Formats: sequence, structure tokens, C-alpha cells
Amino acid sequence: MLLPRKVEFAAKKKEKENIEFRTFLKIHAEEEELDRQFLALHKEVGRLEQNVVIEELERYCLRICCIQGLDTYIISPQNYDVLLADQKLLKQFYSRWVEETLRNFIQIATDVPDGRLYPAVVRHKNRWKKFEWEPVLCYQNRDVFYHVFYRNSWMCRECGHILHASIIMPMAEADAVFYSGVERNHIEVAPFFQKIPCTKCGRPLQNHLFLLNNIGQ
Repeated sequence: MLLPRKVEFAAKKKEKENIEFRTFLKIHAEEEELDRQFLALHKEVGRLEQNVVIEELERYCLRICCIQGLDTYIISPQNYDVLLADQKLLKQFYSRWVEETLRNFIQIATDVPDGRLYPAVVRHKNRWKKFEWEPVLCYQNRDVFYHVFYRNSWMCRECGHILHASIIMPMAEADAVFYSGVERNHIEVAPFFQKIPCTKCGRPLQNHLFLLNNIGQ
């Protein structure tokens, strides 16, 4: 057990060393050049940290692909439980929200019987570190994956009728900022998404939708 006085002595020693080092830099280094060097070092450390996250995340992936300009890490169903137990990796996403959302998406993908809905994590390279990683759901149509937003019901704006079903829509229509920073100006909507008519009034429901499994109206 460390004695409090020894901890205090070590802390004061480190504080003195830090002051001496900063004083040396202030006297002998050019301020602008020093700022450039520290910025370069900061970027390099950040790059190395992200490489570690990517290497760890890849171990759980079914597929890694670029969807609409975003690097997307699609999680394999056989690795759901192992990923959620990997607290070391989850903490490197810098946000409890990432873990909670990913856990929710895994539950949705497990509950929906379609079998082509997968949880994934995308990397927004242009965002701050805390917001760089974002969970998303992906839908596999043939051999292509698409970012999607999931709903278990949809209300017709015209008549108020509620359609109860497992529904997905293009992420571009669900979240206006999801693709912010992506070089492509126009995000394409996959052709399997359609304007679905309301089962009560017959008018088209807003947004492009796709019904995974109709579970009642």
C-alpha cells in the first residue's frame, strides 16, 4: 500500500519536472514551430488510436465496405454477444450512446425475422473524435448493403391510419446530417424503396419505404 506522503512527494517531483520542461521550451523553442510540432504529434496519436479501434472492430465484422462514401463495419450475427462484452473496444468509441444504440440495433436485427438486417458502425472521418463513430442498421439486398432506418409502425399523414409492420427507409431520408461531409452531393435511393399507398385511404405514404414483414394493419 502506498503511503500518502510518498504519493504527495512523487506528485510534487513530477510537477517540478513539468515546470522545468515547459520553461526550457519557452526559452529555447520557437513558439510557432512548437505549435506545428505538437499539432502533428496530436494528429499522429489520433491516427494510431483509430487504427487500433479499426483493427479490433474488424474481428467482429461480416463485411467491411464503403456505402455512399462512408466506411461501414457490418457486424456478423455470430459475434453479437462477444462484441457487446468487449468493453475495451466499446470504450474507445468515446460515447456511452454508441454502445447503447448498438445494443438496441443488435436486438432489432435479432427480432426481425427477415434475416437481412444487420447492425453496423460507420466512421465519419470529418467529425470530432467523440462523434466519429455512429451505429446504423444495414439492409442486404442481393449482395449490396444499404444504410437504413427502422420503424415498427408508420402513420399516414393524410388520414392518420397506422400501419403496423417492420419498415425500413433510406437513411438519407431519415437523418439529414448522416451523410454530411461526404463528397458525393447526391445520395441515391435504392430502387427497392417505393412510395407505399396507405391501406385505408390509398394515398402514398410519405418517404420511400420497404416492408420487411407485414405484421398486421
